[in-house]
Amino acid sequence: AEHPGLPVFLFGHSMGSMLARGYAIEHGEELHGLLLSGTGADPGMLGKVGGVIAQVEGRIRGRKARSKLLDTMTFGKFNSAFKPTRTNFDWLSRDDAEVDKYIADPYCGGVFTTGFFADLLHGIGIINDAKHVARVPKDLPVHLFSGSRDPVGDNGKGVRSVASQFRRAGLRDVTVDIYPEARHEILNETNRDEVTGDVIGWLDEHLPHA
Repeated sequence: AEHPGLPVFLFGHSMGSMLARGYAIEHGEELHGLLLSGTGADPGMLGKVGGVIAQVEGRIRGRKARSKLLDTMTFGKFNSAFKPTRTNFDWLSRDDAEVDKYIADPYCGGVFTTGFFADLLHGIGIINDAKHVARVPKDLPVHLFSGSRDPVGDNGKGVRSVASQFRRAGLRDVTVDIYPEARHEILNETNRDEVTGDVIGWLDEHLPHA
């Protein structure tokens, strides 16, 4: 409201990228571009099973009960590719200092509630459904970027799958950058300056011309 006419780009990382994809489905006409960092594809049967478990746990234990079972089923597997590990969060970044800051933050690394998992998995089902993706405006530029060793994006495979789904839906400007050996927190990685420069370059290229 304070800056009428200013172009709006939406940037979402990780779970934020899931929300951003949902926003693009519902309100994509408001955006000049969409940037998705560390996103993931449809988890398939694991997502369906997890959704059922979340609903059952929620009914039995309450939606505010923390679910160690679902935490293990989802985030618990992310560190396995990096053994021997220094911490439980080595999958986040090659930069040890960034991982340590994450661990020291009381708002990071907690176990989510059954209600959270139920809502998350329901939402992931929506944003990966072709009929919903088809509602994203065809002229909305989308840029996806991730690390080649990011377990959330299935080491790049899931990121490319999301990009392919956008293209099948008719979107005309969909680009992907996968950074070799980088992990999940791509803006807190050892090559963060490269990633930031590429993001700024993409934004510059997609600013509307006067």
